[in-house]
Amino acid sequence: MHPPLIVDRKDPKWFLLERVLATVSDRRTHQEFSKYEITPIKNVTAALKIAIVAMFFSVHYSFVVQELMNRRKLRTFMNIDEVPSAEAVYKFLSKFDDSKFMPLISAILNSHCKWRRKHGVNTFLVDATAITIDLNWFKRTYSKAKLEKGE
Repeated sequence: MHPPLIVDRKDPKWFLLERVLATVSDRRTHQEFSKYEITPIKNVTAALKIAIVAMFFSVHYSFVVQELMNRRKLRTFMNIDEVPSAEAVYKFLSKFDDSKFMPLISAILNSHCKWRRKHGVNTFLVDATAITIDLNWFKRTYSKAKLEKGE
């Protein structure tokens, strides 16, 4: 059983995820999808966001879809109005092969990275290890600050 996906914007892992999801929702990313003839954009964006969250927390796509259906805060955090089915996400991602997916990701990164224009190094370190412990059986939300104060 996986722990529930409870949004905590103060947590560095959720902060980084928010930045990544904002990049996926960006207009430049949508232009890259259009260049590679990946449509419809709204479905592509939702499926890619679900895949990123699943990779971030080391869970299955179906678990993320189930959490999206159950948690309104997670839907607003991910900016998803209509939650696609798990089958639709798997079907969409199965269309990609390495020869199409790698140039797409490279184009997205090149369109968003400004390191060529600016001199200097930006570093962002996050502990992204997956913890498989579920302390939230009774639907109480605990923030990291509250957990640090307790024993």
